[in-house]
Amino acid sequence: MTIFHHKLLEIFLLNLARSSLVLFVIFAAVVVPEAVADLGDVSLNWNERVSLVVWLILGVLDHFLPLALLLATLFTAGPLARRQELTALSAAGHSMFQIIWPLIAVGGLAALFSLTLRVSGFLFISDPLLLSESLTAASKTAHHVDNAYPLVNIFAVLTGIILGTTPHRITVYGDFGKALLVLFLYFLVTRTCVVLGSYQWLSPLVAGWLGPTLFAGLIALLWHRANR
Repeated sequence: MTIFHHKLLEIFLLNLARSSLVLFVIFAAVVVPEAVADLGDVSLNWNERVSLVVWLILGVLDHFLPLALLLATLFTAGPLARRQELTALSAAGHSMFQIIWPLIAVGGLAALFSLTLRVSGFLFISDPLLLSESLTAASKTAHHVDNAYPLVNIFAVLTGIILGTTPHRITVYGDFGKALLVLFLYFLVTRTCVVLGSYQWLSPLVAGWLGPTLFAGLIALLWHRANR
């Protein structure tokens, strides 16, 4: 890792910490009232209360992490493009991936973190019987959708890089609006696939992974166009 990459990673992690703090407060404000009511249950012992708090924190983190990564990427890659640093590095023979790979690596670690929460049972119980015939198509589709969710962290970083480094960009806030629109479309397609899978118009496996597959193809196309 070069000095440039160390500095880039330092700035990115600082932006990620700031974004995470703001988003955590916002998301927590929504779920805390209900959680406080659950913690007030007199039938819970202290171990159960601690487990509930840990589950709450990890669940909130898992939900806002893609958005935090998106913000951090835009506020990191955008200034590089504005100061023509990316142009200079590209002129020196470096590809966009070689320049920006630490950000993608962090997105991959975030996806691994989200997947670990599911495999370990914190957010979704992985059970070989989960896909048995006794369960409904809706339950099977939800299982596949939940397993595919960690990929959103990588998609968020890649979307931020593409929008943040696009020529003729206006402001980072305009880029953020575009990125939110892209993520909204992703979740819209995903929810549509859930409905199709629940009514068995698509198999649960196809319905669960169709959204991420289409989005990965779109990201690849935009990446190719941005780096021609």
